[in-house]
Amino acid sequence: MPELPEVEITARRLHRALAGARVESALAPGMVTMKTFDPPLSALAGATVTGVRRTGKMPVVELGDLALLVHLMSAGRLQLFDKRASLRDKASRLLIRLDDGRELRLREFGTRQRAWAKLLRVADVARDEAVATLGPEAWPAPPPADDFLDRTVILGPGKSGVVPPAPEAPKPAKAPEPPPPADPDAGIDLEKTVIIKAPPDGGKFRRHGR
Repeated sequence: MPELPEVEITARRLHRALAGARVESALAPGMVTMKTFDPPLSALAGATVTGVRRTGKMPVVELGDLALLVHLMSAGRLQLFDKRASLRDKASRLLIRLDDGRELRLREFGTRQRAWAKLLRVADVARDEAVATLGPEAWPAPPPADDFLDRTVILGPGKSGVVPPAPEAPKPAKAPEPPPPADPDAGIDLEKTVIIKAPPDGGKFRRHGR
C-alpha cells in the first residue's frame, strides 16, 4: 500500500484544520460519486466536524454521529480550500462547504470517475463492506509513552526487562617495547682478553705477558 503514508498525512492535517468547523451545505457534482442515499447528503447541513481519521487507505470525516467515508482510488484528492469552487469545475466530485467560507473538496483528475464517498452512521463504518473486508492495520498506532518505561511490554512476557550493558570494545594491542641497548661488555671474559699495548720505543707490538 504505497499511498498509505500520503493518506495518513492528509487525514492528520485535515483533522487539525477542520476539527470544530461547521458545515453550511454539501453537494455532489459528480453524478456517481455518492454510493449511499440514506442518510441523504443534505443531512450534513449544520453538522460540526468532530475529526478526520483514516481506515485502510480511506479518509473518514466524522461529523457527530455521521461519517463520510471516502475512497480516493488512484486519481482522487481530498483537499481543503479557502475559497469555494465553481460548479463548472469538472474535477470536483464532492463539495462540503463550511460556514467560514472554506470548502472541503473531493477532486479527481482524469476522464474516469472512480473516486466515491459514502455517508454512514459512525457505528456503521466498521460494518461497511469496503472496511469490513480490510486486512490487518498496516500502520498500527504507537504504544503509549508509559509502555516505553516498562521493558516487559517491549521485550515480551516472561522477560526480566533488564537490558545487559553493551560489550566493551576490544582495546588495541599494546606495541611491544623496544629491547634495551646492548651492553658492549656483555658476554666478554675479561680474564682471557688480550690487551695490546703500544711499545714505548716505536717497535713492534707484542702480546702482554709474553
